[in-house]
Order: sequence, then C-alpha cells, then structure tokens
Amino acid sequence: MRVSLMPVLMFIILLSAQAALADLTTEWSYFYGAEDNEEVFSIVLKDNGNFLTAGLTESYGFGEFGKPDIYLVELDEYGTVVWEETYGVADSFETAYHMLKTEDSGYLMAGYKCTQWGFGGGDGILIKVDSLGNEEWFKQYDESDNDSFRFVSPSPAGGYILCGATRIGAGFVDAWVMKVDSLGNTEWDFPYGGTEYDVAKTVYPLDDGGYLVTGYTNSQGAGDRDAWVFKIDASGVMEWEKVYGGVGYDVVYHSAPTTDGNFVITGMVEDGSDACLWVFKIDPSGNLIWEKAYDKASGDDEGHYIEETSDNGFVIAAWAGYQGSPWTEMWIVRLDDAGEMLWDSTYGGAASDCANVVRQVNSTEYILGGTTLSYGSGRVDMWLMKLHDNQTGIESGPFTGNSLFRCYPNPCTSSAVFSFDVPVAGDVSVDIYDHTGRQVLAVHQGVLQSGMHTIPFNCAGLSNGVYYARMRAGNLVLHEKVVLLR
Repeated sequence: MRVSLMPVLMFIILLSAQAALADLTTEWSYFYGAEDNEEVFSIVLKDNGNFLTAGLTESYGFGEFGKPDIYLVELDEYGTVVWEETYGVADSFETAYHMLKTEDSGYLMAGYKCTQWGFGGGDGILIKVDSLGNEEWFKQYDESDNDSFRFVSPSPAGGYILCGATRIGAGFVDAWVMKVDSLGNTEWDFPYGGTEYDVAKTVYPLDDGGYLVTGYTNSQGAGDRDAWVFKIDASGVMEWEKVYGGVGYDVVYHSAPTTDGNFVITGMVEDGSDACLWVFKIDPSGNLIWEKAYDKASGDDEGHYIEETSDNGFVIAAWAGYQGSPWTEMWIVRLDDAGEMLWDSTYGGAASDCANVVRQVNSTEYILGGTTLSYGSGRVDMWLMKLHDNQTGIESGPFTGNSLFRCYPNPCTSSAVFSFDVPVAGDVSVDIYDHTGRQVLAVHQGVLQSGMHTIPFNCAGLSNGVYYARMRAGNLVLHEKVVLLR
C-alpha cells in the first residue's frame, strides 16, 4: 500500500565546511594496488584492532582492466597487510559493494557479477567466507538482464536482507529487496518503483519485523532525482513510501540506524549551480527530524557513508568538489547529534580522490578508506589512512604506540632515543607535537637509507607533559606518545 508523498523539504541550511577545521593527526596513510584499478567500498573492524576491506581489483587474481575481481584484504592496526584474497573467474566482472561480519566470525559480501558484455548481463551475488577469507559458498541470483546488490543486513527472522537494483520490475531500473536464509537461499524478493530509474542503497530491520529501505527515485518526486525511503513488512509488502528533495538532483547513497531508534541518511542535494553534502535524520515512520547541507568549496559534494559515533554524533566519508575543477578530494566530516559540524578535513592531490567509507575505531581514531587517482602505482589505487582526533583531549583518547616506532626511555627526563625502521631510502622526518597538535620540535629531517635507525632526542627544552612524536618516511606515517617527566 502506498500513502501520499511527503512534501519536499522546505529549506536547506548551508554550513561553511571551512569554518570548522580539524585538529587531526595522520597516524599512517598507505596506497594499495598495482598497475590497474583497486577500490574499497566496505570496511569491517575486528576486536583485535585489525580490519578488513572489501572492494575490487584489476591487478590481482583474474582481474584485468575493465574486468575486476572481488578484493578482500585484512590489515593490522598499522595498515600492514595480514592476508589478501581475490574472488572471480577469467573474463568476468566481480565486485563487492558491502560486507558484514557473521556470527561464526566469517564474512558475507554482497555485490555484482557480469560475464556477458554489452548492456545488461549482470547478476547480484553473495559470497560467504571464513575468518581467513576461504570461500565457503557462493550464490548468484539471475533475476533479469542486469541485477546488483548494494547492501546486506542480518535479519532478526534469520538469514539476511539485501537490497540493490534490478530490471525485473515495471521501470527502466527498479529497487530490489531480497530475503535469504543463512545459506543464501532465496525466501522472497520483489522489485519496487515506478516507470523510470529507482535504486535501493541500504536496508535495515525494524522492531516490528519489517524493514526500512533508503535510496533514490526519478519515477516520482519534484526533481530529476529525489531521496526515497520506503517501509516493507516481514514478507516484503510495501506499507508506505516517502520522497525528500527539491527540483534538482537529490540522491541518497547511505544511511545508518541510530541508538535513539531513528535513522540518519547522507547523499547530495542540489543548491543552485552546485551540489552539497546532504545529511538528514528521520524517525522509523519517515518523518523528518532535521536536515543539513554542507558546501565545501562551491563545487559538487557527495556523502557516501555515514555512521553514528560513540558520543551519538556522526562521521561521514564524502567527496569534496571545488568550483572550476573537475576533480574531487577525500573528505571526512564529523557532526554532533544535531548535525552541527564539529570538524572536517580533506585529502587529495592533482587528480580525483574519493572517500567511500569511514569507521570509528575508538573515541579518537578513524579508518578512512577510498580511492586515489593522484597517488599510488596504478590507474586508481585503494587509499587507506588512520586518523587521530586531537580535539577530544589526551584522557579520552591517547595514542597506544606501536612496535615500528619507539621512544626509549619513556617516560623520559632530558634525553631519549627514537628507533624506527625505514622501508625505502628517502626523506625522513621526526617531529614532536604538543596535545593541541602544534609542532614544538623538529628532531630529524633528511635522507636515510632503508633499515633500522636510532635518532637522539634532546627534550631538555620542553616542559613536563604528554607529547606526540611523528615519523614520516614517504607514505608511511607513524606516531608514538612520549611522556616527559622530571
């Protein structure tokens, strides 16, 4: 059953993203890939500090340019690869768009597979692997000439609920939702939408046994595209739908549940000549609680991932556009619980760099994942970085240190020694920062050969307190907390 459409949003509050500068330290930053394209779309955190990324590769496995394999990588807390696996066959296109951890400590990836070139020919796929990436089962769902899964959630009824896009419905492309059991066997699936282009991006279970689906539509609404939210019951029957947006191109790319029982949604909303990062919050009935739009530099900005943080605020992975430039930068945005910006930061070079996902590791650390055309060794490389938020204060989030970069003794009095390993010969810097992120001392700047090194640290001119040492060697950035105590 459909209800009348919600009126389009009446206003957008524009906030200058430049007004809230981040006090962030890059703990490390790496590019991953080879001669062709590698991308990351989903990250799962592990309890031991490691994390996994899921996406695509054209450089490894059977991957080749234009015909990637699914690429699954486990990394440790310092960004070092623990293991990596590819999934695919020759002369085909496979990618994973979303991944979750399963109750047996394995992982489930939802995505897309295509073996017939030209228009159509793609299918939605599910791949279940164990904790080491060994494939346990693979399911391919051939519903039409072009289907894809974009998201998967555990279902309280058992098994999983998936969403994406299909051509089995009434429109050119329809939103698609499927319920499967724990082994990936189909229990039911339905298309949703009108006569044009409609896509589902996320789906989450609700307390009444139904599901909330978010995406975008151009079959209805006021603009070329509008944000679209609909509710289905436990059997997939639509109960209501609502659209949000104005007369422009307004789309949703991701949403997340919140601890207060509501949902926060991100995407892009057109405002005159450019598009802004768009965030709005709704209740389980689709009623608007608040909405905000953020304009970085008068270009096209897009929110591609959002999650609630430990203080009930939000963190967003976005693409920041700049007026007069065709390129984008990786953009991380931190909001409070009402959508007010706390800080933001961009990363990029001379070409396009995009943030696709961000995960909060603890109260002060984040893993930001995306792609870079500016750096790396291939056409597009996977770009991962670990960021530390210095604004939260030392007590709420100190550095934990690492075995690759050490200060001894620590605590120290008047002098100490830094020891570290340089992976590749080149320029190396070691600098000291106070708790506000201000550089207070340059310990070393110059070329070092590869291998282990020790650098003396004269701290006699510094006051007692906690400091942070940063070692940078090419793309490798490491940190160590240093305590000065006399």
